[in-house]
Amino acid sequence: MISSPGDSEPMRAARTAIECARRCAARLAVAAVLATALAAQDGKVAFADFGHEFLQALGEREAPPLPDLLERYYARLLLGGFDLRVPKNMLDKGDDVARVAAIAGALLDLQEHLAEWTAVDQGALKAERAELALLHKFVGAWRNKPNATEPPAGPLRPAPCVLVIAPDRKNFVGLVGCLGLWKKDCQDIWWHDATALFSDARLQDEGNVQIIALEYAAPKQDGDVTLGYDMNTREKTGMLQHVLQRAAMSWCWRWLGDDADQSFVLGFATDLVVDVLGQNNARSGGSGKIHSTEGQGGFIPGAPSGGGGMPVQNADSNWRHSLGQDWFGRVLRQAQKAGEHEAAGSKDKSGHFLVHDQSGQRKHLVSAPFLGKVAFDRELVPETFLDDYLEFHRAYRAGFVHWLQGNGMKSKAASGERFGALLRRLIEQQEGVTFESLCKDLYGVPLAAKEHEVDTLERRFLAWVAENSR
Repeated sequence: MISSPGDSEPMRAARTAIECARRCAARLAVAAVLATALAAQDGKVAFADFGHEFLQALGEREAPPLPDLLERYYARLLLGGFDLRVPKNMLDKGDDVARVAAIAGALLDLQEHLAEWTAVDQGALKAERAELALLHKFVGAWRNKPNATEPPAGPLRPAPCVLVIAPDRKNFVGLVGCLGLWKKDCQDIWWHDATALFSDARLQDEGNVQIIALEYAAPKQDGDVTLGYDMNTREKTGMLQHVLQRAAMSWCWRWLGDDADQSFVLGFATDLVVDVLGQNNARSGGSGKIHSTEGQGGFIPGAPSGGGGMPVQNADSNWRHSLGQDWFGRVLRQAQKAGEHEAAGSKDKSGHFLVHDQSGQRKHLVSAPFLGKVAFDRELVPETFLDDYLEFHRAYRAGFVHWLQGNGMKSKAASGERFGALLRRLIEQQEGVTFESLCKDLYGVPLAAKEHEVDTLERRFLAWVAENSR
C-alpha cells in the first residue's frame, strides 16, 4: 500500500480498508474455486503433520514468520530483479548446487531479454547488461564455492521478486504445511488437497513471494503426496522451463500489477521462456491448472472457473508437439484450417479453430474473438472440450504476443520499438490506462472486436497465421 505525503490520516485509513477488502475478496475467491472444484478430495492431505515434520527437521517447535524462516534456513542469491532463496542444506550436495547455479544463470538470461524491452535507451540497456555480466561471473564462482562468495553490489532495485525453491515434493508440501501453522487464518486457502499437486504457490499477501517446486507431483501417488518425478523427464531443460515460467509470472505480477490483462501476461511469460531456452513445455499455464496457482481458468475467456485439468496428458497434447519452438504458429494454422473447413459457410475465413475431447474423436468449433474484454461475452466451452481449449488458448496468446513483438508494425524494427513502448507504458501502471487502451493508442486499432470485419490487432494476427504459418 503506497500513500502520498499529502494524504490525511482518514484518507490513508480508507485506502487501507479498501485494499484489505480487495485482497480478502481475492483470497476468498481463490479459496471458493478450490473448495468447489475439489471438495470431495479435501481433508485427505495432513498438512499439519507435514508442517510439524518440516519444522522438526529444522529443530523448530513453532512455525516462525516467513521472513524469519527464510533468514535462518535459506541461502539468498540476490540476482538483479530476483531474490532467489534455496534451502541451505541444498548447498551440501554438488548436484543440488549445480541445479541452483543453472537456475541462477537462467534467471539472469531472462533479465537480459526483459532489458531489451524495458530499457528506456541504449545507455540504460548497456548498464543493465554490464550488471548482468558481473552477476553471471559471480554465479560461476558461487558454483565452485557456494558458502564463500557474495553477489556483487549492484544498483538498489525496488522490491525484487522473491522465489523460494522447494527441491522435492516432500519439501514443498512440508513448507505449505509450515506456512499454515504460522498463519492459521490462511489454512482455508493454502491447505487444500489440490495444493499438494501444485508445482508452485503464490503468497499474494506476503509480497507475492512464490514457492517453486523442482519436481512435478507423480501421476499415481496412491495417497502419498510426497512422490514426484523429474521435470527433465520429457526435455533436458524441463526444470528450467518451469522455473523461468514462474519467474516470468512473478516479474509480471511485480511490474505490471494484478489488474494487467492476463492473456497478455501469460503469453508474454510463455514467450520469455522460449526466448531463453528455445522451447517451453512447462505444465503451468495450460490445461494442467490443477498443478499451478495461476490457473483457476476464470481469466480465460470461454473457460469456467475451476474447470478442466489434465494432470499429465497436457504435456503431450497436439498443441505442444513443437515445444513452442515456433511459438506455436504451425499448430495454430492447422487448427485454423480445420476450423475454416468446419465453418465452410461462414464469411469469417480466419477466426475459427477446432478443439477436441480427450479421445481426439469429438470436435468443437471455437471462434474469435479470444482476446480482450469482448471475448468474455462468449459462451463457455463444454467441459468435454475444455482441456484442449485451454491448451489452444495457451498457444494462441503466446503466438499473439510473439507476433506483436515482430509483426505488430510494418517492419520488425518498428514492431520491436513499439512493443517496448507498450511494455514500458504498462509498467507505469497509470490509473485508467489499460492494455486495450494502449493498443488503440500505440497501434491505432482496437485489440479485438466481436465483428470479424473490424480491423483489430487480433484480426491482423489471425490473417498473419493464415498467410505465414505452414
